[in-house]
Amino acid sequence: MRASRAEVLAAYQGYQDAAPEVGELNEAALTDLQKEAMRVAEKLIEGAEDFEEVSGPNYWLAKLYRALAGNDDFCDGGFEAVRAQPHPQ
Repeated sequence: MRASRAEVLAAYQGYQDAAPEVGELNEAALTDLQKEAMRVAEKLIEGAEDFEEVSGPNYWLAKLYRALAGNDDFCDGGFEAVRAQPHPQ
């Protein structure tokens, strides 16, 4: 079974906390696309935590943000398909 983006992010953050030099080595091995996907997941998790602080852990937006953070396809660029785009005049 493949680890979700959120699981990889949590493990990576754990490595950074335990041994910063290991986190730096792991970051160097990541491609730019992987780094971007991890940043997307991290921002979604931060948003979920903000919603949870205000409205509790079962608030629908907190659940949605956590689900999206755990979806590799969404974090790897799938969000571009649902991003609002201005219509040319």
